[in-house]
Amino acid sequence: MKWIHGWRVLISVLVLASLAGNVFLIRTLMGAQKTLNQARDTARDALLSLESEPMVISVAIDEEIPIRTTVSFSDTLRVPFELDYTLSTVVNTYINIPILGRQSVAVPVNAVIPISETFEIPIAVSVPVSMTYPLELDIPVAVEIPVEMITGWVTYLDALDLGLQRDAR
Repeated sequence: MKWIHGWRVLISVLVLASLAGNVFLIRTLMGAQKTLNQARDTARDALLSLESEPMVISVAIDEEIPIRTTVSFSDTLRVPFELDYTLSTVVNTYINIPILGRQSVAVPVNAVIPISETFEIPIAVSVPVSMTYPLELDIPVAVEIPVEMITGWVTYLDALDLGLQRDAR
């Protein structure tokens, strides 16, 4: 009879341990259900808020853009030149006079020489350009989620909620 009493105690301990394990499991599952319900409600509220305003995403760009090219320039430069050149000098020269022979003569020259000219200067230049441009900017991009998509997800979450409530009963 002693061994029956030992088995009863052992079975009682096992039943109590099983009961404690089941209570722990049920409490854990109820906590998980509460957390999932909160997550579902948060997701539903977030989806409904997307319906009223577009989602703005900031796209950051931080790139270095290499630029290698040749800039060519070809033109004709017209330069007008106008000047009144005053000439005032004495020119010494020799004259052969038949009887007198070679004679030195000083000839004074006083003159105003008008100069009017347009010079055409062709310019053809090729300038090589090699540089790296650092491009750093943030571009806000507004994305509107279609109402049909939001409605579909909200309907899915509502159906999930009804299914969970039905399964909880």
